[in-house]
Amino acid sequence: MATTVDIVDLASGYWQSFALGAAVELGLFHKLAGGPVELAALAEAVPASEMHMEALLNSLCGLGLLGKSDAGYEVDPEQKPFLDPASPENMLGAFRFNLDLAKLWLKLPECIRSGEPVLPENPHLGKDPDKTRRFVEGMHSRAGLMARGLMPMLTPKAGARVLDVGGGPGTFSLKLAERDDSLHITVLDLPPVVEAARMIHAGNPAAERIRFMGGDYHRMDFPEEQDMILYCGALHQEPESGIEALLGKMKQALKSDGVLVVVDLMLDPDRSRPAYSALFQLNMMLMRPESRVYTSERLTELLQKTGFSTVDTREVPGTPYRMVKASMEKNESLVEEFRELRASSRCEETSIKELIDLQNRENQMTKPAIEIYYSEVCGLCHKALDFFRDRRLDFTAYGIGYDKEKDDWIPGPNVEEMKRRAGDVDFVPQIFINGTHIAGWKKLEPMIESGEFDKLLENA
Repeated sequence: MATTVDIVDLASGYWQSFALGAAVELGLFHKLAGGPVELAALAEAVPASEMHMEALLNSLCGLGLLGKSDAGYEVDPEQKPFLDPASPENMLGAFRFNLDLAKLWLKLPECIRSGEPVLPENPHLGKDPDKTRRFVEGMHSRAGLMARGLMPMLTPKAGARVLDVGGGPGTFSLKLAERDDSLHITVLDLPPVVEAARMIHAGNPAAERIRFMGGDYHRMDFPEEQDMILYCGALHQEPESGIEALLGKMKQALKSDGVLVVVDLMLDPDRSRPAYSALFQLNMMLMRPESRVYTSERLTELLQKTGFSTVDTREVPGTPYRMVKASMEKNESLVEEFRELRASSRCEETSIKELIDLQNRENQMTKPAIEIYYSEVCGLCHKALDFFRDRRLDFTAYGIGYDKEKDDWIPGPNVEEMKRRAGDVDFVPQIFINGTHIAGWKKLEPMIESGEFDKLLENA
């Protein structure tokens, strides 16, 4: 139950958001990027009232964003990755976009009464170039932080064709391209969004290997024969009336053994938890009333109705997002062909070869997998993940969050499942091959050196 202090903190929570927003708008983090700066120098550089600047800086110190010493004010070392403009993980673009959204939230009562949005339809998706740029920059910086937990969970095979639908800034595609230069990646989004993404990634060699395709993905045909389709951060834009057709379109663009990966904010069945996702539903109604934050269960139903047979939902570590991975159902025509041949009385050599070929192809559809439970803060986990990638091995990674203050794993389905499967262990990584528990990296490493690991894969 919330206490009086909790409720007062909740009511004044916007103070913190607007203090951070003011610092971003005034360019303070750019001015502090080189190290400590004295108050007078900062006030002169902005320029600003020294008294008011001091109040803002002290507030930021109280929030743990800055530190203060005889040398002046500086960014807290733990926050520097997110506040340093030169950091690839900086979130300054996301904070600037949040300022645009904050103005809309002041009109929330009007939106609730009328059931209508409080701004013109989607100006950030191309109708206003400046808002589009701020939106794409904001999504890029937000995605950069999410990528910490998500990227180990995205494991396309070497040489795979990957289609990033509604990819926005193409952040995840860029990181895939940086990790594996054999991938063939296409990012598809509206022309103004794609153009803004190109500008963000200008000069990055990996971006030159990505095909940026401008168009409305609702109306245009998708490139065919894709090994993986990413649909990240766009599901909430889709009303119920159109999502089933869109999922079906994605299914048609995939190979028979292809995988669809959906990443977004999702709700529990009663639609009140997690609170961040429930609040995001309000956020979307301010701009697009027909948008919907889906429950994980509803998305699973839609995917299965569309024809995906295996649907697996995981939390993205360190974020409020969930990842749903859906694999194609078996090729029914292939299965039927195999059954007919198997039942046939023909004994010709060609028929036997056909039978063996079909059996092998059938086996490939259900080939065993490597699974690993990992944490971003675990060095041995990264050793295992790097080994699997270097060997071009297909694997599924299940992320587990870590609470530094409590020195314990953050509770969630991945932790519970790991403990159930591995015998109530409390360390990572935990590795499985074809469902068999191998234990951690320290046990796997000697198996690799002795050749036992390769034999295990061959026999799996």
